[in-house]
Amino acid sequence: MAENTMEKIVAIVKAMNSEGLSITDIKDSLRQIGVKEEDIDKILKTATVEPTTKDVHEAVKDVSEKIAEPLSKSLEEHKEMTRDVKDRVEDISAGLEEHAQSIDNLANSLDTHREKLEAIHESVLELGEKHDNLHDKVDDLKSMSDELSDIRDIMLDMKAMVAALRDLDNKILETNKEMLMRLRSK
Repeated sequence: MAENTMEKIVAIVKAMNSEGLSITDIKDSLRQIGVKEEDIDKILKTATVEPTTKDVHEAVKDVSEKIAEPLSKSLEEHKEMTRDVKDRVEDISAGLEEHAQSIDNLANSLDTHREKLEAIHESVLELGEKHDNLHDKVDDLKSMSDELSDIRDIMLDMKAMVAALRDLDNKILETNKEMLMRLRSK
């Protein structure tokens, strides 16, 4: 393309752009008059074409079309994930409630066992006191046994003395009888 023709086309493109024609419309017009694609890009750069409101809307439309479907899919996926998370949270919550109930049951059971252990501890203490008392009584019985042994020895001695006294008494009685009999015979 001749340079002079290129300058004229650039001037026309600038005028079209200043009148509010979109870049898309300008490109379509250039294609219709037979300008090649690589020349169209050079012309637009040289003319420093500014995008119009229509260009912006078309670009946004293209972007929104390109984004809408994946965004919609992504939103559905997020909704599904949110439902899954909600279900899992509910399951965990139910599990936690069951766990809390079992902990309460365990705490109650531990309280019951603690009370039983305290009762056993008290019984052991009472048994210890009874053992100490019994030990004291056994010591008393031992000393009493010693005393009884001494009393037994004394009783045996006394029994021997009583037997000796009886013998003596019998002998005295015999002697008295004999004396009385002698006296009577006289």
